[in-house]
Amino acid sequence: MMALGQNDKAGAVFHKLISKGEADLDALEAPDFFAKFGERLTVHEQQANARYLKALGFFGLGEKEKAKAEVQYALNLNNSLVWARVMLKECSR
Repeated sequence: MMALGQNDKAGAVFHKLISKGEADLDALEAPDFFAKFGERLTVHEQQANARYLKALGFFGLGEKEKAKAEVQYALNLNNSLVWARVMLKECSR
């Protein structure tokens, strides 16, 4: 959207990503016995996904340091997030 000159719309999308990540962190599910067997996400996986959403939003807004902190936090919780690793490299540029 930014490339199309729709900065306001793009900014709104990035703010929604941050808000969704924060909401997901607030609504974390309690640990579940079946999460161990792949039926559901573990609490760490839920936290990592929420932090990654926030990182996407911050990155889109040009706040690379905040994005880098969030994506690093996400990777510390779940090092299997492949695109988070790519984002970490982009934040370091």
